[in-house]
Amino acid sequence: MVPRRAAAGRWEWRCVGYEATRDGVTAFFEDGGTAHGTVLVAADGIGSAIRRQRPPHARVADSGARLIYGRVPLTPRLRGELPAAMFSVFTTITGPGQRFPGIVPGATGRGHGPAHPWFGPGTEADSLAVMFGRRRESLGLTDHDLLAASGGRLREVVLDQIAGWHPLLRRVVSGWDASTLYPSTVRSSVPVSPWASSNVTLLGDAVHAMSPAAGAGANMALGDAAALSTALAEAAAGSPIVEVVGAYERDMLTEGFDAVKRSSANGVRTLGENPLPW
Repeated sequence: MVPRRAAAGRWEWRCVGYEATRDGVTAFFEDGGTAHGTVLVAADGIGSAIRRQRPPHARVADSGARLIYGRVPLTPRLRGELPAAMFSVFTTITGPGQRFPGIVPGATGRGHGPAHPWFGPGTEADSLAVMFGRRRESLGLTDHDLLAASGGRLREVVLDQIAGWHPLLRRVVSGWDASTLYPSTVRSSVPVSPWASSNVTLLGDAVHAMSPAAGAGANMALGDAAALSTALAEAAAGSPIVEVVGAYERDMLTEGFDAVKRSSANGVRTLGENPLPW
């Protein structure tokens, strides 16, 4: 929301809809609160309430794949066992039956060792973010059971899935911190044609959510935010708001849905995802 007066940010407000009027946009929140401004930007993710109003014809499809995410503490022993190259890349592993583990180093910001280029000054990798993906019917759990499973149970499921794989990968997965494990449904936005622009717009997963199989979703959202900031600065300087939003949306939709298609194609190949419905 771009308010008429500067105001302190408010967190944990759940937007449930909006109303556009001649003098701006009013957003409505679950607790009965409202906020009014000149522009409403939907950055509320794949379940966006704003997208359900604008544009209501945009759809999100279940890809059929499920992911399990968690963190592994990077002990001195494990650090010494991992190839050095793994600390500067996102390592992906493809196995039979379209089983797909992925590993990326991470930092909490509490380290005091030499800085890695991926991390801030004075930090180094102190954990691994580890994911495992496969089609839902191949995991051996229903969606209900998957969502209800404890972290320990999720770890057992993945260890069963990679039985007989390289011992180092099994040690990594065995080190999963059960308290950090959670499952995720892989969903994707279905590409849509541009719509008539207004002073209500969208960015990131609210409009072009995609499979993580291309590793592009967060970068696309950041690119949207930068482009929209430039457009709103032009509006603040006097350009018509609907025109600058329209120009932003045309580029955003083209680039965003190109990334959706690439991500989906990767997911079909590596995870057995359903092709995008058209």
